[in-house]
Amino acid sequence: MNITGREKATIFLSILGSDTAARILRYLPEELADVIATSINHLPTPTPDALGAVLKEFKSGLALRAPIAPPPPQIAEEAVIAEDDSPLGRLNAAYAKRLAQLFSFERPQVAAFVLSMLNPAKKEEVLMNLGPQKGEIDNLIKTGRSNKFTEMLKSQLLELFAGKL
Repeated sequence: MNITGREKATIFLSILGSDTAARILRYLPEELADVIATSINHLPTPTPDALGAVLKEFKSGLALRAPIAPPPPQIAEEAVIAEDDSPLGRLNAAYAKRLAQLFSFERPQVAAFVLSMLNPAKKEEVLMNLGPQKGEIDNLIKTGRSNKFTEMLKSQLLELFAGKL
């Protein structure tokens, strides 16, 4: 079975789940993290053989790897967050590439809903960093409607994504 390195990484990160995958992608160069994050969203269901091969390779190399260094400090971002510590303020102050990375692991409807709450400049900046999902999410933002659950979802999703930063 021939699986490329990118496919292996994509399969492995999809097994780990979106939260863990997002934390791992922070350690990769931005371009590579963007490619892998986009690949995860377009990943067809891997065969059991592919899953087994990826997990076997991970297990065999586990003891050989050096420990992962801590993520770089985010002093500039933390200084901006201090101005408005509400979940919406933290999202509006976050780096657009970081938000785009978070949204790349979410369903387009969720990403569109949260983006629709951001200030217009931040929303456009994040959309520019989304890649192939941009058109679908932008369309969902434009056609989104409110209902009786909108306010409840707003506060919960804002807190959820602000907590992931």
